[in-house]
Amino acid sequence: MNHALYAGVLKSGGAITMKMMNKLSDAASVSSLPAHLIPAMRIILHNGLQNIMFVALVLMLISLSVNIWGLHLEKQKHVTL
Repeated sequence: MNHALYAGVLKSGGAITMKMMNKLSDAASVSSLPAHLIPAMRIILHNGLQNIMFVALVLMLISLSVNIWGLHLEKQKHVTL
């Protein structure tokens, strides 16, 4: 997520800062942000959250395949005994 936020901040050309992105996640301080930048900031935040979900999905698929492989090895072990 940090990488996506950093990349989005760089693409903004200095209009959006990491400090502003931190304020976006706090409902009480959103009103202190420039209204015209909030939609772009929400897109940046959304991209960061998508990155987290993608990494989580990949990790779950890897763990699922390791578990299936382990079960397969366990079944082979019992068959050969």
